Amino acid sequence: MRDGKKLLFISHATKEVHIAQWLKTRLENLGGVTVFVAHEDIEPTDAWREEIIRALQDCDGLIAVLSEAYDASDWCDQETGFVAVSGRPVIPVMYDRKPRGFLEKFQGLRWDDTNDASRARSLTSLLPKLSEREILDLHGMIDQLRGSTSYQQAGQRAELIASLGKIPQSHLSALLSAIAENSEVRDSYSAQDALKPLLALSGKVWPD
Repeated sequence: MRDGKKLLFISHATKEVHIAQWLKTRLENLGGVTVFVAHEDIEPTDAWREEIIRALQDCDGLIAVLSEAYDASDWCDQETGFVAVSGRPVIPVMYDRKPRGFLEKFQGLRWDDTNDASRARSLTSLLPKLSEREILDLHGMIDQLRGSTSYQQAGQRAELIASLGKIPQSHLSALLSAIAENSEVRDSYSAQDALKPLLALSGKVWPD
């Protein structure tokens, strides 16, 4: 962990660094998770190699961005294997190839890198996998929702929470207070559309 947050390692080839950086920015903006993206250099210095090893030892899970360039990398398979053999969760993100070898036992997620809209759709498919593996901190996501400063931002953050598919009972009171305390959330139609069905599953109603 880093400052109480789970640490997620993203293993990628240099050619797909834009995917890793996009994921890092979006996931850290959700709150509750720190993301480590390995250096872009193909041949890292000794000091940077030690930093990568420390991140691999400390991380709570790993995302592998699978591609032809990933296969050709001297480092990516080693990074993923290091985490996998320790029993920690590995999530293959399929950019232009499917999981092979020891990664075949992990269910992959197809990544559509066409544009921001397609990347956002791919992200909403990824979040439940991170939540199921207890890598993504829902409390952090709720705190981000609580701090929303516009209807649009509240709606976007609510939709990401809704993508998890369910709200544990232990988080319901925090979610309800986040809605009730911020009018940007409470009065956002898109936030209501996203979260009302989840609240209804738990017998809760939208705060007035």
